[in-house]
Amino acid sequence: MRIWAWGANSNSQLGFDFKCEQISTPRNVPFHVQNEQPGPIADSSSFQIIPVKICGGAYHTLFLVEKAHNDDKIHQLKVTPQFHIMMTTQVSDISAGWNFNSCISKPHSRLVSFGENITYGQLGYNCEDEDAVDICKTISSLLLPDRFAIYVNPPIAFSSIAAGVRFSVGLDTDFRPYFWGDNSKSFFSVNCTNNNEIIETPTLLNVEQPGIKFRTIRCGKSFVLALSQNNCIYGCGLNKFGVLLKKDRIVSTLTLIWQCPFDEEIVDIQCGWTHALMLTKSGKIFSWGRNNFFQLGRNFDGDFDSNIQQVDIPDFAVAISCGSEHNLSLTSSNKVFSWGWNEHDNCGVPSAVKESVPLPTEVQFPEQCVISIIGCGPGSSFAVSD
Repeated sequence: MRIWAWGANSNSQLGFDFKCEQISTPRNVPFHVQNEQPGPIADSSSFQIIPVKICGGAYHTLFLVEKAHNDDKIHQLKVTPQFHIMMTTQVSDISAGWNFNSCISKPHSRLVSFGENITYGQLGYNCEDEDAVDICKTISSLLLPDRFAIYVNPPIAFSSIAAGVRFSVGLDTDFRPYFWGDNSKSFFSVNCTNNNEIIETPTLLNVEQPGIKFRTIRCGKSFVLALSQNNCIYGCGLNKFGVLLKKDRIVSTLTLIWQCPFDEEIVDIQCGWTHALMLTKSGKIFSWGRNNFFQLGRNFDGDFDSNIQQVDIPDFAVAISCGSEHNLSLTSSNKVFSWGWNEHDNCGVPSAVKESVPLPTEVQFPEQCVISIIGCGPGSSFAVSD
């Protein structure tokens, strides 16, 4: 397994031990697997590591592997001297927010969060004791201590999560949507009395049609999208740049915004800061929202588009990922395409050549490899090969 990274590395968020604002060609991130107990460092090829998900925050990155075992011993996957992911707390899902992180722990599907919590409550709990506050401020160590699990009454078992800039959302195992974090501008209607304040603990989002079950939930800078089990897209929050497909400026209740007009399953939805992507089972990508950096990836010259239209990608797409204002797509022919904002060469094209990449453009890797996973941070891009 190899990790590839390109874009901004100002805080070693790509996993390289040097600072650089622009890396235009995918580079292999060196890593090794280190025993939990003191002992020699083993070569990573001797361990069975199955990559699951990679995602980036403002200046940091999370990488989830399904297992990293050798002779039934748990190991720590150390990616660089700058950061590592502890495997002692096993998790089923991860999401990197701007300066905080959320995970779902095994086996009880509890929320585990760490990072900044001082202003907006995006960790989902009231972090009051001094030791906890100090750890909350320190995201560089990327530790997942059990004491940061959420234990509300009654306990919430989560199936998926999404961390944003100042808030988080999640689905419980009954597929109901929850919100916590910054709601000071009343963009979101939640089931509590202090609806226009900081929501310190996970609280149910109000849904236009109670009883709707969701299978995917994502968040942008100030909005939320959710994909229902009956193949419809719901949304709420600030409707800037038409990202919620409505005329209202604010859609506070999670509302049906789009019913699929064709007989095709929606596989995934992803959110940038002010735009969104949708992937269908037939390998098509659709986009809507803001387009100031051509993040919609199609022949459209307007600043935004509140209509869902197909992206001009020349291949069958199997995965999508959004950064703040750029995108990646992985295709069935093992190609990675990028488009959108390119200030940090995060589209894999030197920004001196293109400040923005208007249409999906193939990312050129330095060697032939089989890509299994893609992921984005705000100004960074990642791929994992077998």
